[in-house]
Amino acid sequence: MATSFEQLVIDNEIADMVNKMMRGFKVDANSLALDLIHTVGHGNHYLDQAHTMDHFMQEHHMSPLFNRQYELEWPASEEETLVGRAREKVKQILGQHRPPELDRTVQARIQDTIDKVTGGERRVFK
Repeated sequence: MATSFEQLVIDNEIADMVNKMMRGFKVDANSLALDLIHTVGHGNHYLDQAHTMDHFMQEHHMSPLFNRQYELEWPASEEETLVGRAREKVKQILGQHRPPELDRTVQARIQDTIDKVTGGERRVFK
């Protein structure tokens, strides 16, 4: 079995996008902004409205991994590709993340399971 940390990062980003879509969209008086629709009127746009700016990032997922450039503008270097950006994220995670230590009773239960499988030949915890 092979594992790609880059693929795990990419899959996590896709799962975040799916979760956001599955949550749905908030529909209430504030999110609909009917008063703003009446003020701006038909045929105009809402891009310069404070309400749009306040709500845009809440409703739109902008992944730092995926490239939204036009195909002809895609980067030529490996570092600027999806896998390259995922590799940088992996380096960041491995360099910074420090998981909390497991409770001693949990460690003991895990070690007991490993001992049953390996015959006690492998110690995972000190």
